[in-house]
Amino acid sequence: NESNAKDYVGHCQLDYTKVIRDAIYKWPLTTQIYPETYFPGYCQGAGYALSHQFLKCAFSQKHIAKVRFMPFEDVAVGIVAERCHIQPSQTKTGEIKVSRYESRQAKELTKFSKNRHQYNNTLKYNFIPIAACMTTRIVQHRVIDDEDMHNLHKTVLDPGYCKTMRRKRGRMIQNFEKKGLEWFG
Repeated sequence: NESNAKDYVGHCQLDYTKVIRDAIYKWPLTTQIYPETYFPGYCQGAGYALSHQFLKCAFSQKHIAKVRFMPFEDVAVGIVAERCHIQPSQTKTGEIKVSRYESRQAKELTKFSKNRHQYNNTLKYNFIPIAACMTTRIVQHRVIDDEDMHNLHKTVLDPGYCKTMRRKRGRMIQNFEKKGLEWFG
């Protein structure tokens, strides 16, 4: 719907997404918490914008007060949007980067709860994130550690620092490949 295309904007799951119930995932949901099979469309918690019109509907019609418990604030906002007949829409002015990795393998390896505790330890050995650079992004979700946050911030203040970060990533990849080590990025 074009009339409310700017009422709820971000990095969105525009289609109904199937609820994950398997405990192997980081954030499974039981049927007691959310009995439906699918989530409504929603914008991921990495960052999204809500219009005055959206907020007016959510509060004046008491949708927020009436929504049942949902442990994921981004999905909860999607539920309220659905009740207000507002569709989420993708941002067109900048990127909201949800993952620090581009490869499907790295995204899959960091998706499961059994890998969560190993994540920071193995990161140094076989995960190589995309270069820290905020020149084309609005938000970066899942910042890895203090150093990563510092580097991302530095690229906001000095966009030229992105080149330094890209060279650093390139050297890391070369070192892995010289040693014949598998890496995910």
